[in-house]
Amino acid sequence: MTEPEITGGEAGGGLDRRRERLEVAAWLLFAVVLGAMEGGVVSVMVKSFYRHAVGRLTLDVSVALLVGAPLFAGITSLGWATAGLRGSTSRLLVQLQVLSVVCLLLFAAAPRNAAGLAMVVTGAVLARLLWSGVLTLRTSVWRLYYDREQRAGLAGRVVAMHYLAAAVTGAAVGALVDKLPAALPGLYLLIAGLGLVGVFLYRSLGRTAGPEPALEFAPETATDDSARRRRPGTLRTAGEILRQDRGFRRYLGWLFVLDSGVQMVPAALLICLADRFSLSHIEQILLITAVPSLVVPMVMPAFSRSLRRMHVIRFRAFHSWFFVGSLACFAAGLTLHAVPCLWLGAALLGVGYAGGSLAWHVGHHDFATPEKAPHYMSLNVTLNGARGFVAPAAGVCLYRLAEYLWPGQGPLALLIPLALAVWGALGFAAMAREPLALEVPRGNSGSPGNAANSAPAPFALPPLKGALS
Repeated sequence: MTEPEITGGEAGGGLDRRRERLEVAAWLLFAVVLGAMEGGVVSVMVKSFYRHAVGRLTLDVSVALLVGAPLFAGITSLGWATAGLRGSTSRLLVQLQVLSVVCLLLFAAAPRNAAGLAMVVTGAVLARLLWSGVLTLRTSVWRLYYDREQRAGLAGRVVAMHYLAAAVTGAAVGALVDKLPAALPGLYLLIAGLGLVGVFLYRSLGRTAGPEPALEFAPETATDDSARRRRPGTLRTAGEILRQDRGFRRYLGWLFVLDSGVQMVPAALLICLADRFSLSHIEQILLITAVPSLVVPMVMPAFSRSLRRMHVIRFRAFHSWFFVGSLACFAAGLTLHAVPCLWLGAALLGVGYAGGSLAWHVGHHDFATPEKAPHYMSLNVTLNGARGFVAPAAGVCLYRLAEYLWPGQGPLALLIPLALAVWGALGFAAMAREPLALEVPRGNSGSPGNAANSAPAPFALPPLKGALS
């Protein structure tokens, strides 16, 4: 299949820039909606409003669901990939966006009793399940309308604005929880209205580019109509990708190791801060959420330029060490009771989030052929969801076990997530050193190359020095 040449030529330049501006504006408004549903923010609200309405176990389970929802929702990704390939992807995206915004109304209508807690948890979890579909399908739509360099730039702006808007929205919600809780329903109604404006802007994108090009299957993928109908989004297709694309399989394996270490830390860090430090609630929110979110837009342009010039494997090979540095600072700060180390770790975590989010959104295109891009993305999102079920709980259990075995030495448990992060970073570094055909795809047509699955190339990779310049 040859992808449509929508963005090329002088005549299309102005139209393309207008489309990108509308995209960024729409996703900025959606980021405000997601910021109001952020697990850490909503957990603070739940603890404040419902601690006397339900038992401690119910409250703890509710908080666990709220914090874990953005992660484990990815398990539904394969189903969303199937749905997207059976109809208009852009139309499905709009429908998912509307439903996600509607979930916010449950927050505004929730009373301060057990039923209200159920409404809040249901709204947050359901919204994240729906948003998993948006994340799965969005990059496939981007591939139809933008070439590789444009995708990297657009993803960089969208991710940066997302983190910035989410940080500001979360801070606003948190402030109202403390100072003016009666105003929260009105704020959530206002944010829902902004989300609907974002839906309107996204729908207008269709008028800037004409009819949506279909996500089709290449001739070699299916030989007849019945085969085409059977293949999209199935577990069989996902299994074939893992069996046939050795490079992507190894990439996902090292990503699983790295991200498992990273995702084990935040929940354990929150518990440890409450046990060992006298930080205020606002300081804890700044440390865990706001500082990393604010760092993301600062470093995103540099990462976006880097990813335009290199394969995602090489990008991960240097980017992963920011996560390693962050976890090392957290472990040192908690063990030595050194608060400055914690703030440095939070800043480095934001740097890691910036590069990781960018690579997560567009990196799979360096492996996938156009017709299989949604399947590659859905595998990525699904594995992230699997990590979300296991890693946070494992981090808390390790911390509690260390405290039980060596009272007062619970922070030593963070050495295990740190070791996993180092292992994952070394794995990506090893992949990047192999003399493989890591040729960065250009333009909007042709195969992206299945780089790490190719035969050895007659040249070695250039050094990573200067990658961030």
